[in-house]
Amino acid sequence: MAGLTKAQWYTKFKGWLPPWFFETELYQKAELSGAAAAFEELQLEVDAHKKETFILQASNTYLDEHGAERSIDRLPGESDSSYAERIRNISNQCPLPALERLAQSLAIAGTVEIREHEDDVMFCDRETFASRKWVLVDLLRYNTFSVILEPQIHAPYSFCDREDFCDREDFAGTHSGLDEVYDAIAKAVQDNKAAGTLFRLLEVG
Repeated sequence: MAGLTKAQWYTKFKGWLPPWFFETELYQKAELSGAAAAFEELQLEVDAHKKETFILQASNTYLDEHGAERSIDRLPGESDSSYAERIRNISNQCPLPALERLAQSLAIAGTVEIREHEDDVMFCDRETFASRKWVLVDLLRYNTFSVILEPQIHAPYSFCDREDFCDREDFAGTHSGLDEVYDAIAKAVQDNKAAGTLFRLLEVG
C-alpha cells in the first residue's frame, strides 16, 4: 500500500489543529513540515517491514528468520527464491510414513521399514514363514516404534576380474555397515518424530 507523501501528511496535520494556529504560518509550518517528513519516512519503513512478514516477499536475514521458525535451514549458496519455496511448501514430517520415506532417502542399501510396537504381532500359520528378517518386539509399548533396515554396506567400488588388479590402492568393498549412515538416519528420525515417542534402530539381515 502506498504511503502518504510529506505534503499529504502536512495537510492531515493541519486538519487536526484549529484554524487560528495557522493564522501566521512561520514556525508552525517549519515544525509540522519536519514532522510530516518523519512520518513519511516512518511509513515507508513500516510498509517495508510488513512485506518481510510474507515468505515470498521476504529476503536475506528476514527470510532466514522464516526458515528458522520452521526448522528449515538455508542450503549453502541457496537463493532467496529457492529457499522461500522450500519454506512455503512445508509438510508434516511426524507421521510414520513420512519418517519412513525420510529414512529411506538416507539409506544406501535395501529398504527401510518402520513398525509400531503395538501392531507387531505374528500369527504362525501356513502363510507365515519365520525367518531371520522377522522382528518380534519383546515388549509391547504404545508410542514406540522400530526402524528396521538392512545392513548399510557400500556397494563394492570394483569388481575383481582379469582386468582389475587388487592392490593397496584399489578398495574392493566392505563387510561392515557404515556408521555415518546409521547416525544420519537416527538423527533424522529423532529430529522429526513426535515428542515423547521412543524408537530404536535395528539392523536385520
